[in-house]
Amino acid sequence: MTAGGRRSVIGRIKGTKLKACKRNGFGHCNSFQTILTARLVKQNGQTHILCTFAMHSFVRIFLFLWFGGLIGGEAFAVVCLYLKAFSSLPISGDPVSTIFIPPFMILFGIILVSVGRYLSKDDQGYLTDFICGTLDAHPDKIGEKIRSGI
Repeated sequence: MTAGGRRSVIGRIKGTKLKACKRNGFGHCNSFQTILTARLVKQNGQTHILCTFAMHSFVRIFLFLWFGGLIGGEAFAVVCLYLKAFSSLPISGDPVSTIFIPPFMILFGIILVSVGRYLSKDDQGYLTDFICGTLDAHPDKIGEKIRSGI
């Protein structure tokens, strides 16, 4: 996809579906940036573009599993430390060190996602402008018609 002869948006079109992201300075998309997923729908003799903006679904699922696993591991380590300190159950290993590792991994994940999202903070507006400029679409009129159910 090009705008003014410059490939500023990377994407693909398949049938009535479209996926696109803004090209960053390195020539590709980062994992945490906003991706436009759109569908063309014919309604009342007009074509409507239904858009959603989100991180890639694989990244969202991975982050859910990553943070969920870290939080679950941290909870398990706290329970083991409690059992080791206040019960006669033989708990092997050093749960104290296990307690301090997941918080740093969680912090690293939060920083990584925050930086990635910060670098793509203007992508939704950019992609909307790109689609509107390329297709000569009018987002306010489209949004009003979709909201009103026409």
